[in-house]
Amino acid sequence: MQQFHPILRGLAARLIPAFVLVAVASISPKALAIIDIWAFGSTLNLPNTLPTGTVVSRYTISLSQLCGSASSCPRQFIFLWPNGGTATAPGPLIATNVSGISTRLLVNGQPVTNNTSVASVNSPLEVQLVRDSRPLVAGSLKGSATNPGYYSICPSSVCYTGDSGRGIILSATVRLVNGT
Repeated sequence: MQQFHPILRGLAARLIPAFVLVAVASISPKALAIIDIWAFGSTLNLPNTLPTGTVVSRYTISLSQLCGSASSCPRQFIFLWPNGGTATAPGPLIATNVSGISTRLLVNGQPVTNNTSVASVNSPLEVQLVRDSRPLVAGSLKGSATNPGYYSICPSSVCYTGDSGRGIILSATVRLVNGT
């Protein structure tokens, strides 16, 4: 019986890594990724005379985009990334790469701040673009970081690749038009 023990140990040493490799290889890369939601399309034409505080555009994210087939998403953590950058900000209003335009996210109808924990998301999200006090200049909303998202929404307090989170990317180019 003692002769088989070293044989079984050697076999286990070869099979366990093989099983792990098969398991890892069988997981879809898409399943490991934070899924991005692209908001606002390609172009936003805005009047160049907008007063500060005006909501200039709204983008709605349906529950199915956020939660899949579930009617609500339990416990979500939300992070705010000004300029689609690498450092968070308190919010609820955060700067975009377009001077004069900021953004805020409404969850269950309420503006959220950074590192907000929401017990349940049970209504569509709304991303708002708001005229701020900076000079209004045309440009791209696209974030400045490798992952250009302005918002991360994750089921845990740390967004990581395998946690089925969502990133919200502001994708439009803002063009200014004369008029009101």
